[in-house]
Amino acid sequence: MLLLDAIIRFSAVSLLILLTALAFRDARQSKPALFAGLLSLSAAALLLGTPHPELQLPIIAHTVVRFLDIPSVVLAWWFGRSLFEDDFQLGRFEWAVMIVLVIPITLFRLDELGFIAKLPPWLIFLSSGTSIVLMAHLIFVTLNGRHDDMIESRRTVRIYFLLALALATILILISERLFWQQFPIEVNILRAAITLALAFWGTYWMLGFQVEKLSFESAVTENILATETHTIDPRDARLHSDLIEQMEVHHIYTEPGLSITALAAKLNAPEHHLRALINKGLGYRNFSGFINHYRIESIKSAMQDINHARTPILTLAMSVGFNSLAPFNRAFLKQVKQTPTEFRRQHQNTPKKT
Repeated sequence: MLLLDAIIRFSAVSLLILLTALAFRDARQSKPALFAGLLSLSAAALLLGTPHPELQLPIIAHTVVRFLDIPSVVLAWWFGRSLFEDDFQLGRFEWAVMIVLVIPITLFRLDELGFIAKLPPWLIFLSSGTSIVLMAHLIFVTLNGRHDDMIESRRTVRIYFLLALALATILILISERLFWQQFPIEVNILRAAITLALAFWGTYWMLGFQVEKLSFESAVTENILATETHTIDPRDARLHSDLIEQMEVHHIYTEPGLSITALAAKLNAPEHHLRALINKGLGYRNFSGFINHYRIESIKSAMQDINHARTPILTLAMSVGFNSLAPFNRAFLKQVKQTPTEFRRQHQNTPKKT
């Protein structure tokens, strides 16, 4: 059992350290990479801090890794959301959740290391309950955003991520709740094995063998989205023309709750073809971003129209398909870099007649 624990645990730790190095290398260019690096580091600390008794680190190193693993659940939540939410930002809510979860786990670590007296049982339920809620929310976010996602490869990864997350969470929770008292060593090995599988998947995903390196040639790649130069596939010319007609002539974007399924049906086109056109041809990562672009441009024109000088902003938002003010304000600020009120105030002295 000791040998099995060592093989699984230290293999997983090695992969996690490699993932940490790869992620931190690209952290400046990618927010998901930063969270992936922090999560990998915290997960490696968790494995190093919970080995077979004969494999335990010296007391100082053991203490350090036991504190480094504290935020692992929240980091997993942040990483998943940053991966699938293009607009994800760390706000007060995200930091508040971190505090709510970190405080009881920190107390557990202090208790475990003998620094404080035994803790009340309700703290266990608080930390476990918060962890379950976070994983449930991450599963919801991953699944709920799939229909709006225009990036086909990311839509596929959402399913794999969802299955891996759900399976790992269920196995770990069931094993810890039902078998920890009788089989603590086996449960620890199971947790290490699950982490090893996830680390292997992450490493395989992030690493790519570059054949051109063997011939000492430079890779010539064309990243359409990164360079913001988008080319319409000639085979999609007719679909693109019909799409522009629906948006600019018939103003289909004003329909509340318009979905890509409904738009594809209107265009009599396969949904996956329309997704590819909007993503690769037009450069949008999600359907709501594509639709909101037209909605906001329409509202900007209305705000500069003297005939709408006294029309409430909410009325303008509802007239182009937004269901409420909050999502409209977020979308407007993201696209225009001003709030609707600021934009209207700036342009109200130079109205544009239609």
